[in-house]
Amino acid sequence: MSTKLENQEAIQSYAEDIVSLNSKLGLAQGNLNLLTSIKNEYSGYQDAVKRLMQDSKHDPVIGSKIWGVLAEVITVPSDFEAAIEYALGGAMQNVLVETERDASDLINYLKQKGYGRVTFRPLTSCRPRPLTGENRGVLTEPGCYGLASDLIKYDKKFDGFVQTLLGGTVVVNNIDNAIRIFKKYNQSIKIVTLDGEIFSRGGEITGGSRRSQTQGLLAQEKKIEQAQANLEKIKNNIALLNNQRAEREQELKDLTDKIEQLNQEISELRIENSLNEDKSKQAYEVTQSLQEEISKNAEEYEIVKARIKELEEKISSIDELEKVVAEKKEEYTSMLESSKNVSSEQKSEREVMAEQVTEIRVKLAGHKSILDACDQDLFRYRRERETLEDEKLDVIAALKLEQQNLDNITNAPEKTTFSKEDEARIAALEKQIADLNVRKRTISDEIVSLDQEKTRITDERMAVNEKKVRDENMLENVDIEMRTQQQHILEEYDLTYASAVEFKDPEFKAYGALTVISDLKKSINRLGDVNPLALQTLKETEERLQEQTTYRDDIQKAYDDIVTIINELTGEMQTKFSDAFDQISENFKDVFQQLFGGGKGELRLNMQDTDDVLEAGIDIYAQPPGKKLQNISLLSGGEQALTAISILFAILKLKPMPFCVLDEIEAALDDANVNLFAEFLKKFSDYTQFIVITHRKPTMRHADTIFGVTMEEKGVTKIVSIEFEEAAKHAK
Repeated sequence: MSTKLENQEAIQSYAEDIVSLNSKLGLAQGNLNLLTSIKNEYSGYQDAVKRLMQDSKHDPVIGSKIWGVLAEVITVPSDFEAAIEYALGGAMQNVLVETERDASDLINYLKQKGYGRVTFRPLTSCRPRPLTGENRGVLTEPGCYGLASDLIKYDKKFDGFVQTLLGGTVVVNNIDNAIRIFKKYNQSIKIVTLDGEIFSRGGEITGGSRRSQTQGLLAQEKKIEQAQANLEKIKNNIALLNNQRAEREQELKDLTDKIEQLNQEISELRIENSLNEDKSKQAYEVTQSLQEEISKNAEEYEIVKARIKELEEKISSIDELEKVVAEKKEEYTSMLESSKNVSSEQKSEREVMAEQVTEIRVKLAGHKSILDACDQDLFRYRRERETLEDEKLDVIAALKLEQQNLDNITNAPEKTTFSKEDEARIAALEKQIADLNVRKRTISDEIVSLDQEKTRITDERMAVNEKKVRDENMLENVDIEMRTQQQHILEEYDLTYASAVEFKDPEFKAYGALTVISDLKKSINRLGDVNPLALQTLKETEERLQEQTTYRDDIQKAYDDIVTIINELTGEMQTKFSDAFDQISENFKDVFQQLFGGGKGELRLNMQDTDDVLEAGIDIYAQPPGKKLQNISLLSGGEQALTAISILFAILKLKPMPFCVLDEIEAALDDANVNLFAEFLKKFSDYTQFIVITHRKPTMRHADTIFGVTMEEKGVTKIVSIEFEEAAKHAK
């Protein structure tokens, strides 16, 4: 079994690992939340698709018409992500619907909201184009992984969409095998490689460097699954560590309980040993005392035996001892009630009382001996009385006989004559009778006195025995109470009697101690259970607090620095924006007059809801020649387009760039305004070279060079360029 220290170290290690895993759990949960948020917000999708799908989650009518976006309804293995993404191309963002009517309703919704354009793919319009006939042999070609539709996972209800888009597409490992297979099957199969090269039916081959966006839309769901798996793994590891820590804690608790049990047994053995030592010491002292008393009593025995008349004095001495015992008993009882704590003074009192009880016992034994002697004397006196009674009876009988003889002599005086000897003998007998009667009365009185004395001594002995029993009971109760208090001190304070004496306070007052003890116990109970690792935990917590405080201070400092930089940048941006806006506003006025041939244009900041120029709106006001100044939204389409062009060139005029590409910028203008635009563009070309994509002739007439794209042969395009200056020279 592991030691207590090993268990504590293991528990601490588990706690540190759990803290580390909890930190990783927070990061993993944050990563999962971020990925889920990205998925729910359709990050990476076209803006129109994103808005439509977000609306579908809140609008039941819209949501009921949409089955999902193709990229989110299929699951692609990581090895084939690039191939499937290039094979699908823009179709990955196709919104899947059931019917053409659903697509029509959603298109109208997009127009109404102004979200932009979205490609819908109705299930009823899907036409799967599977491999047929000999083309299926491509699946057994070296390097061929199979049909793209078979390499992905999806719900069966989307089978029509998947088969239409990927059912006829074959995935191969590299471009060499793709070229070989493409030629072998006469360019009749669409092939895509793992690197994204596409071989289309008809002979087109598309390839090159891979886009950085690869592994974007298709990888989102897989990343979420991986994040969830990682999160579950961390949770399982935390649960495992918690279980292991709980097992270690239980093992530590068992060890602690066993140690406490052993300590308890050791304490009990110490108490028993201490008590045995006390008993041995007490027995030795009692033996010595008894031996001394026996010697003493052996000398006193002869004296007491010869001095029976001193019995009353001894009994009086016993009464005095009883009073002393009673006083000691009351004093000890008072001390016992005033304090439950064991002290050396109580033990001394107990020893004194034990000595007094022993002394009483010895004296009682002496008195018993005296009583036994008295009983023997009384028995002797009774025997003597019986003898005297017998003698008395004999004398009485003799007296009766003599009396009878005397009567006979008295009744017949004339017949009997006493001699002097007879008269002397009669007188002696009468005296003897008188003496016997006196002695009889004396002995009877002594017998009565001895009977009374015996009765009194017997009563006194019974009373002393009763007090002896009471004192022994009291002494036994005191001994039990002392043992109870010693056990209480050991259990409560883990101290033996000898150890407790060292903490004795001579000035301690017993009364009021119970109240103090009760208050201290309540204070201890309020503190709760003692945690043996509290100091270590406190130290570690303080260290972590210091680290976190330092980390917080660093973050706060970095935050303050960033806020300062942001404020500085914001102030600088506001200044530069204000300066640039003022310059653009002036440029706009100038360009507007040039393009419109007069009139007035203004740019105004809308500060209605904010004090920050960076958050302010921009209102555009225009006054074409012959009209009043009004918001751009009230102008005609052509006027709005020309005003927008004015703003564009006002911005370009602020910082002219080397070249600029314009894609049919003047498409909404009429011919007159196109001429104005072309002339302005010609002037502006002194600062910037313009590449213009256009179908408008006035713009072409003002260009220096024209590039055209033509197709002389089917499938072959050709670029033709004309430089007007060179053409003019040749024309001359």
